[in-house]
Amino acid sequence: MTTTTKLSPAQEAEVRAGCQRVALDYSFYADNARPDDLGKLFLDDAEFHLFGQVHVGPAAVAKAMGANVGGSIVTVHAVSNHRIDVVSETEANSTAYVTVFVADKSAPAPAAITPFIVGAYHDSYRKTADGWRFAKRAFEPIVTKAA
Repeated sequence: MTTTTKLSPAQEAEVRAGCQRVALDYSFYADNARPDDLGKLFLDDAEFHLFGQVHVGPAAVAKAMGANVGGSIVTVHAVSNHRIDVVSETEANSTAYVTVFVADKSAPAPAAITPFIVGAYHDSYRKTADGWRFAKRAFEPIVTKAA
């Protein structure tokens, strides 16, 4: 179990805001086909667990998330219930639910969108000299569209 350091309400709010921004940037970069920027949200030794595979470090994350760049689908990540537990001034953990919607890129705008999967992100964050980063991000699928 992780020991929690007592911080002031302002310090806790600052930690939460930094972590929330990393999580929001992740969805923005994923939905806008920016895998290199997405990879930069991860520490050099960070683990990203996705669909049974573990990607370690920014380059591996960028490569995994860049697989659909130029592909046939567009995604929209809708994140909710983001709960951030502050451990210290430099560490936090969180859980957030995500519904990922997909649409065919070639369809005329606005394209019909389909809910693809609902899951939870289980995250660990660390603060660095460059700001907050993922130390670990694990996606847990909960429900998905019937085949």
